[in-house]
Amino acid sequence: MVLLATALLWRSLRKSEGSKTNRAAKPENLQKLIGTFLAILLYVPAFPRLGFILATVPLMIFLFKYIGEMGWKISLAGGILISLSLYFIFKVWLKVQFPIGLWGI
Repeated sequence: MVLLATALLWRSLRKSEGSKTNRAAKPENLQKLIGTFLAILLYVPAFPRLGFILATVPLMIFLFKYIGEMGWKISLAGGILISLSLYFIFKVWLKVQFPIGLWGI
């Protein structure tokens, strides 16, 4: 996965053939890339400490609001809905064991 992500990043940062501008190198796109990277770096240590729901909901809200540039209502609803849906799929249906977190959630 890391190799694939690195290859895709490298490819997106290079100029496309026939294109004079590099869309990925625009300052706003680089800020989103760095913001996403930092959010995931924060998510990794938060996941075992806070548990799935309490760590994933803020991450999803951030991704909807900051990266997707959606409104607060959609970001909050989408973050909660996706997190609860993933929790149901992995914890309830597939019975994947998640870290307990602060409140045992």
